[in-house]
Amino acid sequence: MTISLRGTTLACGFAGALLFTLAGCGVEREETVSIVAEPSEEPDDAPIFEPVEAPEAAGSEIDRVLAAEQTPLPADADGIVQPVPEAAIAEGAVAVLKDGDVIEFRPEPTPLDLASFTPVDGSKAETTLEDGVLRIKGGLGFMRSEKQYGDFILQAEVKLNSPDSNSGIFFRTMEPTAEAPSNGYEMQLQNTLGPGGRTDPDDYGDGFGTGGIFRQQAARYVNANDGEWFHVTLVVVGNRMATWVNGLQVTDFTDERDPDPNPRKGRRDDAGYLVLQGHDPTTDVSFRNLRIQEL
Repeated sequence: MTISLRGTTLACGFAGALLFTLAGCGVEREETVSIVAEPSEEPDDAPIFEPVEAPEAAGSEIDRVLAAEQTPLPADADGIVQPVPEAAIAEGAVAVLKDGDVIEFRPEPTPLDLASFTPVDGSKAETTLEDGVLRIKGGLGFMRSEKQYGDFILQAEVKLNSPDSNSGIFFRTMEPTAEAPSNGYEMQLQNTLGPGGRTDPDDYGDGFGTGGIFRQQAARYVNANDGEWFHVTLVVVGNRMATWVNGLQVTDFTDERDPDPNPRKGRRDDAGYLVLQGHDPTTDVSFRNLRIQEL
C-alpha cells in the first residue's frame, strides 16, 4: 500500500509530497491511496527542488518524490483518503473496499509525553515543563526520549524564544552520555539569516537553517521566525530523510555514506533515541505537541 502526503497539515499532521510503500498492512494485493490536504503556498523566493528520479527497485520504502503537479482536493481537518490512478490524482469518494478486500490503514501518530524525556547526564540547561510545553534555556543541555525509533514520521511545534537561538532535534541517536550526548542525525532549529535572506541560512557559519539536516544538507528556505511557534515534520525511512517547516518542504537527503553506528561518521541504519537540544547559554527554546508514527 502506498500513501501520498501532500499539502499543509492533516488531522494526522502529515505534510509534504513523499510516497511511501507500507508493508504489513494486511493488504494482500497492491493498492494505492492518497491522503491529501490543501497545498501550502510556496514563498516566491523559495528555490525549487530538482526533480528526483524514481528508484528502479520495486518495493522501496520511499518510491519517488512527486515532481509533477497533481489535482489538490479540498480537505477539512480530517483530511481526505482516495484512490490514486496512474495519472494525476482526481477528486473522488473514499474507497473502503477493493475487489472484496478491506483496505486497512495505520493508526494516527502517537502523542509523545514530554514528561517522559529525561536530561542526559552532564546537562547544564534549565528545563521546565508547564502546560504541555517543555522549555530548555540557559546552557548546554539535552533531553532524551524514553525509547528508540528507526523509521518514523515525527511532528512538533517549536518556538525559539530569543534571537539567534540554536537548537535541534537529534534522531537515530546513539546512547546519550555526558561525554557524547548527541551522536545522531540532527534536524537543525535556528532561524539566523545571512545577507541573502531566507534562502541564505547563517547558523554559526555552517548555513543549515531550521529544517536542515545538520552537516549534511541545508534548508533551501528558512520558513520560520524567532518568537513565533512553527510546525516541523521529519520523515525518516531507511537512509532517506526529509523535513517540512510550516508545510514547506525544505530538505530531502539520502545518506549514501558507508554504514557506521555513529551518524557523525557514517550512515546509521539502526534505531536510536530522539534528543532535544539546548545548544549554549544563549539558547531559549520551547517544544510542544510532539507526535510520532512509526513506519
